[in-house]
Amino acid sequence: MDGTQDHVSCEDFPTCGVAQFQNKQHCKNVKQQDSYFVVEDLCGSFGARCVHQVGLYGVADGHGEFGEVAASFIRRNLPPQFAQSPHFPPGRLGHALLESFIRTDALQREANLPLWASGACVSAVAVSPTHIVVSNCGDCRCVLAEEGGTSRDLSSDHNVESASPQEIQRVVSKGGTLTPDKRVTLPGAPGRLATTRALGDYWAKPPGPPEGHVVSGLPEIRAVARHPGQKYLILASDGVFGFMSSQDVVTLCISASMLQRHTDRPPLSRVAHTVLGTAVSARRSDDNCTCLVIDLMRVPTLVAAAAAPSIRPDVECREGMQVPIVASPLSPVDRGAPGFPHSTPHVSPSASAWPPSSPFAQSGREVREPLDEELLWCPWCWKTNADGDAENITVGSFEEWRGHMHHDHSEKLGGQIYGTTEVVPCFWCCRPCATKDGQRKAGNRLPLNVSHERVCHDNPSRQQQADHGGTSSYGCSSPENYSLEGNGQWFNGEGVRMNEHSPLLKQRGGHMEGRPRAL
Repeated sequence: MDGTQDHVSCEDFPTCGVAQFQNKQHCKNVKQQDSYFVVEDLCGSFGARCVHQVGLYGVADGHGEFGEVAASFIRRNLPPQFAQSPHFPPGRLGHALLESFIRTDALQREANLPLWASGACVSAVAVSPTHIVVSNCGDCRCVLAEEGGTSRDLSSDHNVESASPQEIQRVVSKGGTLTPDKRVTLPGAPGRLATTRALGDYWAKPPGPPEGHVVSGLPEIRAVARHPGQKYLILASDGVFGFMSSQDVVTLCISASMLQRHTDRPPLSRVAHTVLGTAVSARRSDDNCTCLVIDLMRVPTLVAAAAAPSIRPDVECREGMQVPIVASPLSPVDRGAPGFPHSTPHVSPSASAWPPSSPFAQSGREVREPLDEELLWCPWCWKTNADGDAENITVGSFEEWRGHMHHDHSEKLGGQIYGTTEVVPCFWCCRPCATKDGQRKAGNRLPLNVSHERVCHDNPSRQQQADHGGTSSYGCSSPENYSLEGNGQWFNGEGVRMNEHSPLLKQRGGHMEGRPRAL
């Protein structure tokens, strides 16, 4: 979208950064109904007592005519309700989060706010030195970026389209009806709702315990033990996660952070801003967007063996039922492994940038080893050197190059997010090329790297190859995307030469005119 940066509000905190965007180009977003809250030290902010310092972060996404009222009320009231819970001082964070959601929903109702047919979805996470405890009610989402850049969902989306069969059964068993357009309603209801859980929306909450409500205000609570491999926690509204996968967001966050790796404690709002820009501009999000990125390396950790008493999550609420929580079975805490260091060590992001399965490692020719110190350049960005000549700008390591491509040349990637095993720079010209994994990516527009490198304009042996079989341009990107160049030979995305008698070429009407389109 044009002018996105002019409307993105950014805010930075010591441990996190937030970016927020009101998508005014869509008439439904006449108001900004998203909100967020950051309380990095609940004890210091509210005078609460706890065995260890605990921070609370959250995103609220309002809906309905007065959704912004609900989101604003939640922002102001949920953190103090959490800190003032009798379960907070002894470190029973699961119970404290559950109680804070119930109390906040009740306070909204008691305040006679106009939330009969309006409400808000909320995702909140409490981070202690030993655990991450996530509470989610609705279709906001919390994602953990783990070691190696893999994503891990710490919440489930509570909407008809994505909800689990158990969640759908809960809605139906409480008297709810599902409409053909994937909404929840009731006989005599003022409308229908896409989400199955939310605070507010009192038309779906008849008198009685909250476990009996059709649209439940009870959060689903999950917890994992903290360990050094965890990088980011990402909280975002469905304006982001409704248009981007969790893995795409994590990959983009890590790529964007690599662009600031040489800056001391860079602002995390820039990372969140990159996510929003991609969601709106490349993925065509039609909703308001909020993204909150927490750098877990900036949040103090504690040697697990020294935690006395340890802050343990204690309850999980699923389908309206409270059950004991069990921390991640893979965590060193639960395996009885030695305690963690006080500070999380920094792992070089480029250490795994070139896995053994990289096509560069598998190619039969001798190539430069893609070492950490090798510098890559951008084929589309130029500068004037000391001699007054134009030259390409050097962007740095592989991860910095990949981050630069996503951040500055998203259109060259077709709006796609490519992971470390899905994209590589051309050995000769540094343009992005897809690996075999990248070729299988839906919507891929990049050429297969081994095909492009063989016919790259900067390949010194290209002319010799052309004399024996023609050339292909950078425009070939898939087995059904053909391109024409020079001597009139056709190549598909796998580097297989085709002629005018090829069946697939005949289906496309024979010869294509003109030069191939650029990426």
